[in-house]
Amino acid sequence: MSHPKVIQAVRIQFPNVDSDNDGFSDNLELYLGTDPLDNCPDNINDPAWPPDFNNNQVVNIIDVLYFGDKINKKVADDPSLKRYDFNMDGTINIIDVLYMGPYMSKRCS
Repeated sequence: MSHPKVIQAVRIQFPNVDSDNDGFSDNLELYLGTDPLDNCPDNINDPAWPPDFNNNQVVNIIDVLYFGDKINKKVADDPSLKRYDFNMDGTINIIDVLYMGPYMSKRCS
């Protein structure tokens, strides 16, 4: 079993690489906790595509509603909120919700 801090220390980041071609850089996906090598969920437990919070392969208003109780919260207070912090600024806000716009009503493939 490897230690998470060791993995963080040796992670090489390439900010503009998008290995799975889903529109999100590998660096962002590693931060969000989605799989940078998988562009579409295979099941509801597969967080592959960043804007698809319920992992049903389509982005819609249901996914946007996941932000509801997270707005204005800090990642420092709850690291699980990273999943919603699209601009990686440490706060969940309307800017993060706006990242959903280009993907609304789209299906991953």
